[in-house]
Amino acid sequence: MANAIDENNLFEKYAIVAEQSATLDGGGHSSFSFTHGNFSCEFYATGTKIWGGNIRTIPSSSTNSTNANFVAEIVIWQWHEGKQTIVQRNLFDIEQSNYCCFDQSSIWPLNVFVRILAKKPPNALTNSSTFTPASSSSSAAGDDTFTVHIGDRQITVSAARLMAVSPVFGRMLSVDMEEKKERAVKLEGIDMEQFMEFLDAISGASLPNPKNVLDLLALSDYFMVDWLKDRCDGHLTNCVEMPLIDRFVLIERYRLGGVKNLFMRCMDLKNLGNFCFKEHNVFLCKDASKSLKIDLGRRLHALWEVAKGFK
Repeated sequence: MANAIDENNLFEKYAIVAEQSATLDGGGHSSFSFTHGNFSCEFYATGTKIWGGNIRTIPSSSTNSTNANFVAEIVIWQWHEGKQTIVQRNLFDIEQSNYCCFDQSSIWPLNVFVRILAKKPPNALTNSSTFTPASSSSSAAGDDTFTVHIGDRQITVSAARLMAVSPVFGRMLSVDMEEKKERAVKLEGIDMEQFMEFLDAISGASLPNPKNVLDLLALSDYFMVDWLKDRCDGHLTNCVEMPLIDRFVLIERYRLGGVKNLFMRCMDLKNLGNFCFKEHNVFLCKDASKSLKIDLGRRLHALWEVAKGFK
C-alpha cells in the first residue's frame, strides 16, 4: 500500500540509505531486482506494456520490528524531447509484502530508480550541538574537542574525524595555525544547517538527496572530501527532480564524470539534439567551456553518423 507521507518534506524526515537505477525496454531488458539489507523488490515489463513491482521484506529474526522506520520510493521516468520526465512516483511502507502494478501508457524504454529511506531519529544530528563519530566512544572528549563557529551558532565536533576525512581540516589542525592553537574555526559562506548535513553525510549515515545534494557537493569540493563528491556525482546522475541544464553546468565546476557521461553516453540523437538546441542553446552557455562544447558537438556528430547508417 502506498505510504501517506507528505512528499514535500520527505527528505526532512527520511534519509536515503541506498538507491539503484535500471532501464526496462519491454524486450530483452525486461526485469530488474534490487536488494538492500532486508528489503527486496522486483520489477518486470510485459508485452502488454504493464509492469509491476513486488516489494517485500525478507524475513529476518534480527529486524522484525524496525521495518516501520523505512520506506521505499519508486520513481519511473523516461526521456522526452531532451528532458527526463517523471511518469510515476510512489512511496511504500516496508512493513509487509506489497504488490503493485503500473499501467504503462508511455513509449518504451522506461527508467526506474529505487530509493530506500530510513526515518530520522528524534535526536537527529540537526537537533544536536555536538558531532561524534559512531566509531569512537570518546572522540568528542579531551584533546579531540574542536569547535566550529558559524554565524552566532557553534557546534562541538571530533577533530580526529574531520582530519580523517578532510585534508583541509587536516592542515588546519596538524600544522602551527591559529585554528590548532585555539581548537576552533570560524566558517563563512554557509549556514549551520548546511554544515550539519555535511557532518551527517561524512558520518556515513545517509546519502545525498535532491534537497541537499548541491550543498553537499559544494562543501565536499571545498573541504576536499572526494568520496562524498563522488556520491553527489552519482546521485545527480539519477536526480530527475533537477532540470538537466542545472546539472550540466556543474560538470566542469566540480569535475563530475558521472553527470558528464549522462550527456555523452546515455542520451540518443533526438534527446541530445533537443536538449542542446530546443530546450537550451547549450553552445551559447557561458557556464560551459569551449572544450566541453566541442565534446558535446562530437557526440552529436557521432550519433548523427550512426543514424545515417541505418537509413
